[in-house]
Amino acid sequence: MNKGIGKSHCDFLLCLNSGDRLASPSVITEALPYLHDGDIIYGNALFCKPKKERLVTYPESFTLYHLWKGFTPCHQATFIRAELLRNDGYKECYKIVSDYRKWIEWKLQERSFKHIPLTVCRYMLNGISSTQREIHQQEHDSVVDELFTPAMKEQMEYIEWLKKGKCRNKKEHEGCSKVVTPLYVVCWRVISSFLKK
Repeated sequence: MNKGIGKSHCDFLLCLNSGDRLASPSVITEALPYLHDGDIIYGNALFCKPKKERLVTYPESFTLYHLWKGFTPCHQATFIRAELLRNDGYKECYKIVSDYRKWIEWKLQERSFKHIPLTVCRYMLNGISSTQREIHQQEHDSVVDELFTPAMKEQMEYIEWLKKGKCRNKKEHEGCSKVVTPLYVVCWRVISSFLKK
């Protein structure tokens, strides 16, 4: 990808890996009207297996929480302002998540992410990022450790905690309180209810 970036002379770049294809012959022409503003402009993607396809549509905006969870735009469905990559390409020490690292870096730089209502690519699910899950997870964790400060991680974990529901894991989150009713009070309530009937 870095070699291709070095040889390019355009305003926006789109990277397709081997096996991946554009969703249709006209998709570039259809995307051009959307490429006048924004830094990272992403469409939807068809996730493909040999006998199965699934359309993945993405949210209108990506938050740091999305990225911390590993939910990113499909790289092959994303038009990226070329100057962002010409200045500093993908980190080659990451074999799988170099694009993921860039999403976080750009989000921290407050670059604009923009969704377009267009299916851009056919993404094949037989590549290294889909099949080498252990390496993928190790690289993901390494990027998070590199780019997220301890305070940011704490905020992300708190959001995760809120989404899962308070008090489900009291040991990990101090300060969560739980009302415990003494047994004699429960017994008294049951007896009182019975007597009222």
